[in-house]
Order: sequence, then C-alpha cells, then structure tokens
Amino acid sequence: MDKEDAAELMDAQEQISAGSLASRVEVVRTLLEAHQDAAAFGVISIPELGAAWCRYTQWYAGWVASHPDVEGGPSDDVVDAHVDSWAGTLIFSIPSQEYLRDLLLHLVEAAPDDVLPSVAARFVEDYVWDGEECLAWVEQQCAASERFRRTLTHAWLWSDMSESSFARLEAAARVPLANPNRHRSDNDPNE
Repeated sequence: MDKEDAAELMDAQEQISAGSLASRVEVVRTLLEAHQDAAAFGVISIPELGAAWCRYTQWYAGWVASHPDVEGGPSDDVVDAHVDSWAGTLIFSIPSQEYLRDLLLHLVEAAPDDVLPSVAARFVEDYVWDGEECLAWVEQQCAASERFRRTLTHAWLWSDMSESSFARLEAAARVPLANPNRHRSDNDPNE
C-alpha cells in the first residue's frame, strides 16, 4: 500500500468511525473479505469488538451444545450467517501485544461469567509467556482484579513455562492453576 492509498484509507476510517455501529461492522466485514484485517481495527473499538466476540462465543457454545451429533462445529455458512462472526475472525489478527493486553483487560471485566473460560483459552493462553515483562504484568493484574485471577484459573499454561514462572503465576492467582504437563517427567515413556 503506497502513501496515497494509506491516506485515503485513513480518511475513510475517520468518516466511518463517525458512522453507526452497523455501518462500521459492514466495513469491517468488507475489510476482512479483502484480507485487510489490520485496517479493520481502526474501524471498530475494543469495547465493540469485545462485546461482539462475547456474543459470538456464547452463540457458538450454544450451537455446539445443541448439536452434539455434529463433529467439528457449525459449517462455515452457518458461522458466516451469524451477525457477530466478524469478531470471531478478527480476533485472530490482533495487531500488537499492547492491543491484546487492552482487549484482554476489557474482556476480563466486561465478559459474562460463562465466557471467562473462553477469554482464558483464546487470550490468556496466547498472551502469557515465560518472560519477566509478561509475568510482572500478569502479577500486577492479579493484584488489582479478582476477575483477572478467576480468568487465569481457566487458562492451561502448559507451554515451555519454567517451574519458577508457573509458581509465580499460581501465587498471583492465589489458587492452583491448570497445567496438564505440570507433573510430566522428561523421562516418562508414556508421553
């Protein structure tokens, strides 16, 4: 994209941001279809994305629960027909760690309780890594928010996290955390 195209896109985004949510969602859908995911983040706010993603997540879970005989979830056509399917697509293109942190904090506070496990699975598990900056940030959020601690308990932190880092997260959460590989031995022949 050259500078002229970028300027036109910025002008269009400014005009769109003043429009109704429904018109902006249509622009987001169009951008996603054109594989311009990054531009979509300039059209929709974090609270709007968060609310739509929560509704979509609740719908998806309900659909799966009401169709136990269907393997693999709803078809693409069924998913695409859902009014908030754009949010389910857009969250796979989060533009930066800062945006992810802001969205995660918003979702932890705004998501319905039944969606917190999905927040943990989609955002906490993708964000938390074995690094001082991340661990300190998670500890800070846990100290400030009971909902953040509760959300953390739904995450499976089973990546290459060291025992000491995992212990720090458990201390911050104030409860034992799920970790399916926590007690694995490197010498276990059943792995």
